Amino acid sequence: MTNPEKKDGPSKKELKKLAKKAEKDAKKAANKQGGAGGSGSGPAAAAAPAVETPPAPARDNTLKLAGADGSVHSLKAMLASQVFGIPLKSGKKVEGVAHGPSLLCGDQVVMGGNGCAKAISLLSGNPLAFVVDQWCEWERTTLRFAIGNEKKLGKALESLEAALTSSKSRHIVGHKMTAADVCVLATLSTIESSPAYPPLVKAFISTHADAVKRAKDALENFGPPKVDFNDSSLLKTLENVFNAAIQDVFGDVELSSKNSLVNKTQNPKHGDYQCNAAMSLFAALKKSGSLPPAMRSPQDVSKAIVDTLGPDHPMVTDLNVTGPGFIMCRISASYLQSHLNTFLEKGHLPKPAVEKSVCVVDFSSPNIAKEMHVGHLRSTIIGEAVCRVLEFVGHDVKRVNHVGDWGTQFGMLIQYLREEFPNF
Repeated sequence: MTNPEKKDGPSKKELKKLAKKAEKDAKKAANKQGGAGGSGSGPAAAAAPAVETPPAPARDNTLKLAGADGSVHSLKAMLASQVFGIPLKSGKKVEGVAHGPSLLCGDQVVMGGNGCAKAISLLSGNPLAFVVDQWCEWERTTLRFAIGNEKKLGKALESLEAALTSSKSRHIVGHKMTAADVCVLATLSTIESSPAYPPLVKAFISTHADAVKRAKDALENFGPPKVDFNDSSLLKTLENVFNAAIQDVFGDVELSSKNSLVNKTQNPKHGDYQCNAAMSLFAALKKSGSLPPAMRSPQDVSKAIVDTLGPDHPMVTDLNVTGPGFIMCRISASYLQSHLNTFLEKGHLPKPAVEKSVCVVDFSSPNIAKEMHVGHLRSTIIGEAVCRVLEFVGHDVKRVNHVGDWGTQFGMLIQYLREEFPNF
């Protein structure tokens, strides 16, 4: 007898075994998932509480100019800021950049005068045309190196004259200001002598002379305040010292607190003055998203300011951080000694910078119909002292000695004369 042909594939018995194995595997997988908090044959595990992700700090999109000085490179950035209407704030100097300005926007950095001018132009919505970029490169490689060489400068000015002739305007490219105009005007403003400018170049410089002057003036007052250690106000000088240190470390930051930056300490044992800026400064930096990662508390902010001032500062000494971030300090003996020596040499204290005005001082003013007393003498001395102080600082002082309140007394005298001497 011949056996029937064997069918391909597993038999019924094998299929049952495979089904049982698949069922066991499914149960094991379900149990594991249930133990981990998923759905399973057992009771469902309690869901883990949702963890709220803290919102990311706001990105600081303020445009800041760091490392600004009196150079032509900084002038390009400032001129571009004013011409294209993009405001700039003072920023912290970028590490690794030896000199020259840097434009900061968040974590983006643009270096160099031409780079800053082109970046500001782009931010204002002006596309950077190829020919504009070419003229910026011409300024960097040709005009800049021609200054001081009469022959090279003459050729460079001829090229500029040809461009102005082609544009038929007071601009190098097109009919409005571009980064090329900014870079070339800034460099031309550094020429100390007065070369024989071609007519269109001369008109080009004259047209934009006011804009260049405004940019130069703005650059002088840009950045940390200049500290005048000869200022007559000790408190004002001390505030400028700390303000300059803050801007040097963190750039131009608007503090939320309206309290004074520096106050006298309540306990002289801790120091002469204290700076209270760290707490509001920490909050402002955190809100703007520009807080350095290493600074996790106001105390860290205070320590950074103290490190910037250093141990050899000409005005403050014994700097230390206390409490939540107060910076205690003392006025150095050498600073006080220098001011005392100046006073002894000149015979007077330095005059404070005040706006001159007309000051009217009404003092003394006795009633001439009554006897005088010590009160009139006191008023006269105090009034004269006030007048002399105001005159010392430069005011135009008008002394007023009002002689009044004598009507009744003189009326009585006149009546007496009429009664006693009718024919007088």
